[in-house]
Amino acid sequence: MTQTDYSNPGTYNFESVVTEFQSTSGRMVPVRITFPINCPHAPLIVFSHGYLGSEDGYRSLTKNWASYGFVVIQPRHADSLTGKSPEERRRAASFTDPTAFGDPRQRVDEVRECVDHAAGWARQYGFSADTARLVVAGHSYGGLTTELAAGAKPRRLQVQPERRALGYMVLSGQGIGRMFSEESFSSLTKPMLVVSGDNDTLGKIGVLPDQNPISRKDPFLLSPGGNKWLLWLKDAHHDLGGMNDTRYYKSGPHDEEMLGALKGTTTAFLLSLLKSDTAAQQAMRRGLNLPSQHQLISR
Repeated sequence: MTQTDYSNPGTYNFESVVTEFQSTSGRMVPVRITFPINCPHAPLIVFSHGYLGSEDGYRSLTKNWASYGFVVIQPRHADSLTGKSPEERRRAASFTDPTAFGDPRQRVDEVRECVDHAAGWARQYGFSADTARLVVAGHSYGGLTTELAAGAKPRRLQVQPERRALGYMVLSGQGIGRMFSEESFSSLTKPMLVVSGDNDTLGKIGVLPDQNPISRKDPFLLSPGGNKWLLWLKDAHHDLGGMNDTRYYKSGPHDEEMLGALKGTTTAFLLSLLKSDTAAQQAMRRGLNLPSQHQLISR
């Protein structure tokens, strides 16, 4: 039997709408919702963007997920460049203003509030969303947001996790360093996919510490075993082949093969976990027939 290539679009057509909600912080949070058409009880993904990003990025991923029958909600966090004045954009993009990063706890709260609002948005825009089948995901600062939502314990902050999620996808997240210690990941017991690669670093710029690509494996290596997955992309830079559809500092070149490996692996993980898709589960165990230079490891 030929194995499905999950990097190719699925069978569902999809639509995208933009709305907003008022967070408990008082801020109006713009949100993009991408949803499959005529897909009953579609599982839910809340995706948190990286620093300076927005709800308009990562379309190569979110469209693929929606085509396989997933609702994807993308909030715009306060650190986004979108809607900022020229001076605010200059300060934020310089990586030298600590206040531009905002509070990661607010990011986690906004992820949680997206889940709270999902049923109402489904009624308003005419789609189906099963909030009991939820994955939280994110890239870079959004990867850190996802780790906190999963229950990783930072050195100094007190964060309320998003326990309703059945699993998590951490793309270019954080390992041991300023935020996390070796013990921070011991409570991450639920299924998780971690993604990074050899050149996944921003370097030491502004207020950011050096982010060693090897440390990005820590959430995978230091959390309890059991349905934990690591996708290691050979030569991947911080944008993992171009998933964000925009250009950022040291984001690296566009690589269609690498991006295909990322799309296929994340989609198979979602199908395996949220839809109990046996074909996707078997494909994950066989390594998804990824190009030989990339590695999919489980523990």
